[in-house]
Amino acid sequence: MAIVAMYDVPDVISVSDATTEAANIDQSLVYVTHPELQEAINGVKIEVPDASLTKKDIVQLSNATDGTRANVATTEKAVKTAAETAQTNLTNHITDFVKHPFDNI
Repeated sequence: MAIVAMYDVPDVISVSDATTEAANIDQSLVYVTHPELQEAINGVKIEVPDASLTKKDIVQLSNATDGTRANVATTEKAVKTAAETAQTNLTNHITDFVKHPFDNI
């Protein structure tokens, strides 16, 4: 089985560089065997920067609905759970107020 790889492997590959290089694919690609590829990339360090509010990169996902971290992204499941909890709490509060309108004054 052949694997496509670049001739020159830099000492450090960043995700943004890899994306840029992928956009510039031309005759600089060759077919290599798996052992040849392993030998070529031996010792190469891949750096993947964290995402931020201003740039795309890698981000950790979280299903937490009570977290305060600003360095993780919420999942669809967490948003749904939070919305359902808020709706239930609001419904319960309104129901309680209708049953006992003057208890909270």
